[in-house]
Amino acid sequence: MEAVIESVPPLMVVYEAMDKTAHFYASSPLFPLFTIVHFIITACALRSEPGSLQFAFKHPVGSCVMTFFVASSGTILTNLMLGQPLLDCLTNEMAVFSGILVWLVERELHSFYFVVI
Repeated sequence: MEAVIESVPPLMVVYEAMDKTAHFYASSPLFPLFTIVHFIITACALRSEPGSLQFAFKHPVGSCVMTFFVASSGTILTNLMLGQPLLDCLTNEMAVFSGILVWLVERELHSFYFVVI
């Protein structure tokens, strides 16, 4: 029984391995691509809701903010659970810029969703 308990790695070793893996993916050149694809999927999903097109053209700033916060909701919930600032997702300039850019392109090409699907 002791051999089984000793073979389990300490929690700090597991944490360090996960931290190194997270830093590897965050620093990889494909990381902005994952963010942009996530924003595109979120914007298309929001645009498929009934009445969203009319709302987007009547209230463009509200639509942009809503799309960004829906796409960043996972980060906001994670920050809430970890006790970090909720709006910490706004400090990542790349995510904010790509979110606004995707929203602008998707708004101008609102038929993109219907052509792809």
